[in-house]
Amino acid sequence: NMNTSDDFEIEPPKFLADIFESVAGAIYLDSNGDLNQVWEVYYKFLKPYLSNITNNQIICLILIF
Repeated sequence: NMNTSDDFEIEPPKFLADIFESVAGAIYLDSNGDLNQVWEVYYKFLKPYLSNITNNQIICLILIF
């Protein structure tokens, strides 16, 4: 159990996850299956948010997925 003051729970609306997944799939298909292209696009988009995540939160994300 990793209970710290940095722990938080967010339940985003389902449609946001669907959009996120659909865009990733579209990039993957448009790039002829190049997963690096997907990561490049998403990294640019998520970089500002990822810089604020602590190591504990990263571990939680890994455990979820």
